[in-house]
Amino acid sequence: MKKLTIRDVADIAIVAAIYVVLTVTPPLNAISYGAYQFRISEMMNFMAFYNPKYIIGVTIGCMIANFFSFGLLDVFVGGGSTLVFLSLGVWLFCKIQQRLPL
Repeated sequence: MKKLTIRDVADIAIVAAIYVVLTVTPPLNAISYGAYQFRISEMMNFMAFYNPKYIIGVTIGCMIANFFSFGLLDVFVGGGSTLVFLSLGVWLFCKIQQRLPL
């Protein structure tokens, strides 16, 4: 694993901030929380396929946005599931991409 530069940390922080803003800003917050959720900010998950460093930014953004919902349980369960499934998706994408003929 490579070390993160100051630029990488800034990019990750910007991604996390944009995720939070797209989740908690009215009127988007009306559909972002509750039993049925539709988060516009979840479209940022695809950034991780462009560069895996964004897995961290999306996960941190999800955890911060979940502070505004059902409490600490949602922070760790929601953030943990984002981290696990986004990492798994990127890993599987890389493995399948290596096996495809060009």
